[in-house]
Amino acid sequence: MTPTEHQPTYTIGQAASMVNTTVKTLHYYDEIGLLQPSKRTEGGHRLYSAADLWTLELIGTLRYVNFSLEDIRKMISGELSMTEALNLQMYSSGIPCSRNAEI
Repeated sequence: MTPTEHQPTYTIGQAASMVNTTVKTLHYYDEIGLLQPSKRTEGGHRLYSAADLWTLELIGTLRYVNFSLEDIRKMISGELSMTEALNLQMYSSGIPCSRNAEI
């Protein structure tokens, strides 16, 4: 058995409750490929790992500061760095920023 097999997993209802979102939102994130659960049961039920929960928290935080789901997807996949994303967000909000600023 690998170390990841011993890590706890959470049902979709537990995960939604833990990150203060809805089951419907988690279904949607899975559907659009933003966050797919780490595992599924033999019956196809979604199971989320602790790492998935951290990613859900990150998504929630970025949504709170008005990042689009597409920008969040790009950040999670590495297509867009956090620095670039923050500069774009500041620019679109009319806040002056340096294109080369380091965070």
